[in-house]
Amino acid sequence: MYGDADDGKLEVTDQNWHGVVVDAESPVLVWFAADWCARCRQVGLVMDDLTERLEGIVKVIRADVDGSSQLVEEFGVHALPTLLMMTDGHEEARLVEPASESDIIGFVMKFTEQATACT
Repeated sequence: MYGDADDGKLEVTDQNWHGVVVDAESPVLVWFAADWCARCRQVGLVMDDLTERLEGIVKVIRADVDGSSQLVEEFGVHALPTLLMMTDGHEEARLVEPASESDIIGFVMKFTEQATACT
């Protein structure tokens, strides 16, 4: 489960968004999900894997829609799961209701390749 634990799995809320996402030193992959969402639980397995694989490259953070209503409204999240790639607090890319693990990995890899090419 995501939270503020030492396992590297962070959860962002309306209250800690600025400190966790805007002030992050690396790009942040935020995935909007809910505990009651079956598809979100499936995507969670992929996100767990990506958290480990992308350590030091992209920070992977979960936003529970039930506890982050301001973020849901601000970013216009209407379907779950929704993934946002953020840099300096700005949305760079969005993936809504990914159909497969390869969709998610392709989305992340495309962004990380673009980020690497720009440095």
